Amino acid sequence: MRQFPMIGAFGVELEGGWNSPYPNSYLWDGNMRGAEPPWPSCADEDDERCGECDECADWEDWNNGGDECEGRYRHGDGSVTTRGEWNGEIATPPYTSLTKFKEDFNKVYPNVVNSSCGMHLHISVNAAMGDAVSLYSSMMTPRFKEFILAGIKRWGKKAGVRPGSAFWRRLEGTNSYCLDAWNPDAQARARHRDGVRYAMFNFCFSCEGRGTLEYRFLPMFENKAFGEAAIIQLLRLTNAYLKVAAKQTLKFEDDAEEIEVPSMDNVEVEETHWVAD
Repeated sequence: MRQFPMIGAFGVELEGGWNSPYPNSYLWDGNMRGAEPPWPSCADEDDERCGECDECADWEDWNNGGDECEGRYRHGDGSVTTRGEWNGEIATPPYTSLTKFKEDFNKVYPNVVNSSCGMHLHISVNAAMGDAVSLYSSMMTPRFKEFILAGIKRWGKKAGVRPGSAFWRRLEGTNSYCLDAWNPDAQARARHRDGVRYAMFNFCFSCEGRGTLEYRFLPMFENKAFGEAAIIQLLRLTNAYLKVAAKQTLKFEDDAEEIEVPSMDNVEVEETHWVAD
């Protein structure tokens, strides 16, 4: 049984610094072209590579300046600067269950993080629970934004997230990579990643065929248990909102073309404690 039945799948992008180029042999999204990968272990006594193994593919991908290779994407990311040897981002695969997510999250969490690092959550809606476009569109409303931000701020206070920390600063909407800008229609139409995505909410429905909503306002926490709990709380908030939205007849107003959704004032959402269970 799905823990979040209204959500089709979710995935997380983790920015930070790592002390090894391939954390736990994980496939990394590789905005991490800071250092040359190790010479492949397949090399013979004359240092000749086989050219066929994963290690060879990794090295060739790096040497070619960032071409796609075996699900890895390598390119420079000047927004992330830490004391780690390898700075950049790891993108997880999509999940439908918390069990595998928690396992991977703890394996690949960066060794070093700071205020330059963000944590982005992508979610898609579960088409089996209603019309996918209508459900997605129900989130493209100011009411949804208010509900999510109020809920995550409430969680932050209850979890004891330190006042003045990156969590609260990013929620002010002044970070240039997660601005308090609201332009869901332009984001949903964008087919490629461009500047319109640099908002707290990025409705990247058409971008590269993703069909997801991206939350960009979470920081990378020094304590990864806070990070895990924050992700779970956002999943719970999103699921709760979509459950209510699915019960409504969603109609576009002729004038504003804004989908009406019910009041969320009395919707109860289970709180996630900062210590991962």
